[in-house]
Amino acid sequence: MTDLSANPPQGDFKGWSSTKTKAHIEASVPIINRWASFGVAVSVTAAELAALAPAAADTDSKVILGGLRTPYAVCCHLAMAAMRSLTRNADIAYFFEFGDGDQGDSAAFTNHIRSHRGMAQQLYGMRSYAILDAADSRLFEMADIYAWEWAKHVERDAAKFPIDEKGETRLRGSLRALLGDNLRKTSGTNIASRIRRGWHVTGPVLERYYARVAQFELLSDRPSSQALNWIEQAVATGELPPL
Repeated sequence: MTDLSANPPQGDFKGWSSTKTKAHIEASVPIINRWASFGVAVSVTAAELAALAPAAADTDSKVILGGLRTPYAVCCHLAMAAMRSLTRNADIAYFFEFGDGDQGDSAAFTNHIRSHRGMAQQLYGMRSYAILDAADSRLFEMADIYAWEWAKHVERDAAKFPIDEKGETRLRGSLRALLGDNLRKTSGTNIASRIRRGWHVTGPVLERYYARVAQFELLSDRPSSQALNWIEQAVATGELPPL
């Protein structure tokens, strides 16, 4: 999607006009809506997250820190938690495309969660987890297109352009079609429908996320008994990740 949306298009799409690019993105929407049962897009503002994220952890908790300190890791794990909720705790096989620079830390954190019996299922509805080479990920490119459309919307919302008759950022037609019917704005930039979620985690919500990380003493090798009780309760009630 990066190559296709570049100006001008690059890679396999080099030489494409903006008209051709737009037409192909729009043509992908009905295909995605036919074959993708659910969709979640999660975004954060990198600078805001960097200012709030913890910088250090005890020795045996560094693997947890890796899942909390980068936009890639935080978005991955919030997206999986949202998918569990959206699918009503279905068994989900997760596939990630290889390549992000922070993927190693995120994968290590995921495997740490999986090493605790039943926790990955409770938090993410996870049946299995795999990282695929880009060449083997062609059937999963709906995620690329949806993520790109959501990022474009977040950028437009931040710039307050264009604005509709309600004073809100107008959705691109392709994003509206991907989000499905019966859309509702839940808060801020966030949008939900029966089968899709678009979630920009910012402001008090992101602050609360990291406040809960501290409260649960997730980066301590010797958390207090009170913190362990809070974690146990949060896992049991589906309140982890700690938003």
